[in-house]
Amino acid sequence: MTHFPPPVLHEQRKRILKYIGMALSALMVLTVLTVFALILRNESAHDEQGCPFQPAGERAFDGGKVIEEKRSCVNGIAEHRYLVERPGQKSFELARKRLASERFEGGRYRWDLTTDPKKRVLINMFVDGKPSSEFREEDAVPR
Repeated sequence: MTHFPPPVLHEQRKRILKYIGMALSALMVLTVLTVFALILRNESAHDEQGCPFQPAGERAFDGGKVIEEKRSCVNGIAEHRYLVERPGQKSFELARKRLASERFEGGRYRWDLTTDPKKRVLINMFVDGKPSSEFREEDAVPR
């Protein structure tokens, strides 16, 4: 049996493909690390100690009230949260919404508060007149 050495062109092509693969792998790792760093920066900016919520309003319902609080920890991003308070019970967070700051302004954002027959809270949020989110007390607090 005769053994023929691989052609030089074939070896060069393999070497080039190997370098392209390594470069693409390095690019992928760099992209993943960049996304991870952006997530960490965004979440750490919304830390309770460094950027506390400020009262924004409240709405009453039969049996309690919902307190709306807001904060803006990262330039251009605002966050609102909604706490449910009832006399004699521990308050709890029902909802949290983070959007671009301008989406909370100028009548673009609104939220409606209703209750079901068992007096559980339901918050519907609308952005630009369209439904955005729905938060139900029954989903947040097991009974």
